[in-house]
Amino acid sequence: MLKWNHVEDLYVISLQKGKAVIREKQQGTQAIYFPRLEDKQGNIIANFEHGFEDFETADAFVDANLIELERIGVDQAEFQRKLTSTLDYCITLLS
Repeated sequence: MLKWNHVEDLYVISLQKGKAVIREKQQGTQAIYFPRLEDKQGNIIANFEHGFEDFETADAFVDANLIELERIGVDQAEFQRKLTSTLDYCITLLS
């Protein structure tokens, strides 16, 4: 589980190939959470521009899209080979 650092309206996790950010914005009386993944140069790799009504869903979005950071600088065929290899391994662990 990744540990979020909370600074003002941002939650941030520094990662090897970039960072995950969840920005909290008040809309009326409700907080909306806007998740994004950035590479080391600050380019947005994945985001959800409409936001989520709870932090947990924004966090789940980050978790589901972390694999996009692994694609940076990797040949598409190599990426697919690694992904398939991981899935094949996971299948052996299922009962």
